[in-house]
Amino acid sequence: MTMLMCICSNSAMNDLIHLFEEKKLDNFHILREVTGRMLNCELRLNTAVHPGYQAALFTLVKNREKIAAVLESIREYNRSNETACEKVHALTWKVEDWIYD
Repeated sequence: MTMLMCICSNSAMNDLIHLFEEKKLDNFHILREVTGRMLNCELRLNTAVHPGYQAALFTLVKNREKIAAVLESIREYNRSNETACEKVHALTWKVEDWIYD
């Protein structure tokens, strides 16, 4: 099983949700007010000095081919966005245990 985490601007979040639904990733969770700094972007701490925040989406996927398809769609999305802060950052890691009972 693989965990996929995506961090994006709030303006890109709806596009990412649409992508997850299109790829039949129906088990996902959203953290809407993620503070920090994405690569090549301004610091966002949701304060007057560093305004704004990002969003993070998480999903567990059993099918490795599905992960590859989602990552390729994210690459395509990023190629269409020239602004670094509008790109989606995605990473995966292996999950050894999942309790769902």
